[in-house]
Amino acid sequence: MNQRLPLSDIGSSANDTALYWLARRMSGSMNAEERREFENWLAADPENRKAFSNAEVLVSRVDKIGDELLAQEFEKELSALS
Repeated sequence: MNQRLPLSDIGSSANDTALYWLARRMSGSMNAEERREFENWLAADPENRKAFSNAEVLVSRVDKIGDELLAQEFEKELSALS
């Protein structure tokens, strides 16, 4: 069962809402109604689109750092085996 946190339980700032929508999109389980809600939210205020873009950049940076740390750990393990 796909249980989601209601949007009404999210903080009121554009940044909080952007993180909510990003998490929903990344979950891969957004339904058509949610996609419409998301698109409406983006269109409602230019700050919403900016906040969402900033959230995407943040997550991308975190992913990149995680990948780099994982690669470093892999290299350490390979060196230890040699």
